[in-house]
Amino acid sequence: MVRTIVQLREEQHARLRQLAADRGTSIAALVREGVDGMLRDDADTRQRRVDAIDELTSLGARGPADLGRRHDAYLDER
Repeated sequence: MVRTIVQLREEQHARLRQLAADRGTSIAALVREGVDGMLRDDADTRQRRVDAIDELTSLGARGPADLGRRHDAYLDER
């Protein structure tokens, strides 16, 4: 593990301390759990984007006539 310093607002620290006590764990474990969740969500988001791009490019000539101009809008919809 790598030691790092993170500054929290007093309210955040108090709430984390209480949550850690309620769960019988440490603040550090909660922070690691939160970081893991963010990284997992980020990887899921990237994969959804790749899947949406693959879906749009597979449409080819069958896709919307304005796909070339509005590709970002179509990706946002997905």
